[in-house]
Amino acid sequence: PEPFPEYKEFCEKYSDYSVTAARVRGKKHKHDGSNCDDWFEAAEIGGWIIGAVSDGAGSKRFSRIGARAACTSFVNEVRDNFLAGGQTDGLSEKLSLPLDSPEFISACTSLVVESSEVIGSKLILKGRAHIEALYAVSSAPETAEFSIGFSLLFELPEDVKEPKVRAVGMVTGQYFEPLGEKLAADIRGAIQILCTEQQHIRCIDDAYACGMELSMNSIQFKYLSAASCTTSNESISLSYNSDYGISRILCAHASCAALDITDGHIYTPVSADIIYADSEGSLRSCRVRGAAEIPYEIGGGYELESVRIRNIKAAAKADGAVINVTIDIEAEFCTVMRNEVTMINDISAEPCESGRAGASAYMCRALDGDLWSIAKKYGSDIELIKEINSLEDDESIEGRLLLIPVVR
Repeated sequence: PEPFPEYKEFCEKYSDYSVTAARVRGKKHKHDGSNCDDWFEAAEIGGWIIGAVSDGAGSKRFSRIGARAACTSFVNEVRDNFLAGGQTDGLSEKLSLPLDSPEFISACTSLVVESSEVIGSKLILKGRAHIEALYAVSSAPETAEFSIGFSLLFELPEDVKEPKVRAVGMVTGQYFEPLGEKLAADIRGAIQILCTEQQHIRCIDDAYACGMELSMNSIQFKYLSAASCTTSNESISLSYNSDYGISRILCAHASCAALDITDGHIYTPVSADIIYADSEGSLRSCRVRGAAEIPYEIGGGYELESVRIRNIKAAAKADGAVINVTIDIEAEFCTVMRNEVTMINDISAEPCESGRAGASAYMCRALDGDLWSIAKKYGSDIELIKEINSLEDDESIEGRLLLIPVVR
């Protein structure tokens, strides 16, 4: 393999950090006439400093190649599948409650990312925070719903071109304070952004050398060739019997626990919290629990990569002393297709044993236009074939009669 330079240094100052790194060929390597087998890589990706260091195994022939490949592959993998943002932001708003002299009781918030747009190196996310507030007027409970829009700007890594973006938001904190007929809301949320980009990998899957016998070792690995996301919706019905009667349902909120994934289905425990007024007008709450089974289908050649619950909501209705609850769940399934490729990772060459002399040139008709295969078959050189037959680089050779010189 090609030798590395004796020295490699890196020094870069970013907004809040300075990164310095170096590798040096040591005295023992110089004494033995060997190379330094270590390597490092560093890069700034989306405001994060990514560093990788590899201690090359000096007893192996290609150790320094492996050390470099490990570092560069790691940095590239992080860059290709980088969490471009994990920004925490806040929304502050004064909301007007619809009735006079309200007495605030509680509120619940959900966060939804509605759209994403990439403009140059900027990522713009837009969404809404939905608030459901519970308050009382003259001891009578009331509910009100609000929606606050937001827009966030993110800086993408410099070398990312035409990325695919997925964003998920969740509420990390909420604070409400009644101010007369208004309700001051301070909502904290986290937006998680996954930014991916298609990359191309070049590898060698076949080789030949004129006048040489090649011994080739190969490895097989899988690469991501396609990805898709689909959604599936499921509803479950639960009920609760109240001993105090029911005059009014005020609000209902649903949540789910960890997912259990099996072939063709996912299972998740779900629960709904309901606040209602009993037959005497007093506020009461209850919780109902159940389990949801959500089916999914995977196309041929695909495998399930990840599952998440995109949305869960509850609707409750009173029927006498019974509360009937419907929980709607929307799940997102991400599937990927991986193809397998064989790549040559080691080649050794030995001169061919001399036998009886063969022809110095052959006449060959190109059937499929593959000049590389023809050169390999007859032990020739592609550039020499082009020169003798006056071929241009982009000229089609299919069906042509060619003179193939043998290189010995």
